[in-house]
Amino acid sequence: MGLNDKESKIYLACLELGPASILEIAKKAAINRVTAYYIIESLRQKNLISITIKKKKNLFVAAEPEEIIKLLKEKEEAFISILPQLHALNNLIVKKPRIRFYEGEDGIINVYKDCLRDKKEILAWGYISDIHQSEKIKNYINKEFLEQRIKYNIVGKLITPDSSLAKKYKKHDNEELRETKLIPQKKYPFNNEILIYGNKVAFLSFGFNEYLGIIIESKGVAHNMRLIFDFFWENLKY
Repeated sequence: MGLNDKESKIYLACLELGPASILEIAKKAAINRVTAYYIIESLRQKNLISITIKKKKNLFVAAEPEEIIKLLKEKEEAFISILPQLHALNNLIVKKPRIRFYEGEDGIINVYKDCLRDKKEILAWGYISDIHQSEKIKNYINKEFLEQRIKYNIVGKLITPDSSLAKKYKKHDNEELRETKLIPQKKYPFNNEILIYGNKVAFLSFGFNEYLGIIIESKGVAHNMRLIFDFFWENLKY
């Protein structure tokens, strides 16, 4: 209901007592009388407490819980009615790119998990090798990551240096929802990864005992990286 601790105590005390004086309510809520008076006035402004007169004495009555539900619904409807204006204000703000850093084996795995959350096509420059610095990362990529990607029907496109292992990997493209294209290994011997998905670009380094991941969340960066990827992709024969 948006009440602080003392307001909640006063309301509940008033609800339990029924029509009661400030002194009775303050005592029940274990709050001093002066403070109770100001809180009751605040709750009256919120239509959660009303005043009644009995034998020329002011007594205070808590609104029925059903009335509170009605008030909350009115607030919800009022908020929903201004959502278009709020969205319009939000669109006026130029959003700054978000950059997140990840370290260690678990950090690298968390970057891959982020790719799955978007449930969108993944474009990747990758490096396929048996000599992987981490069995934990290798097992995650080849089992859980692959299974989840297939489960969510996330298609992948991969550009990777040519090798016997890469050719073997490419043979499973259809069953693993992937297209793979190879580039000359001697000319492009990169051993890190770049992943493009949604409005994000992830850079991964897990060679030479270095485990580092960076995610940049930016429409502009993702758009331009996607254009670069498409250029390479369209000019590769296989």
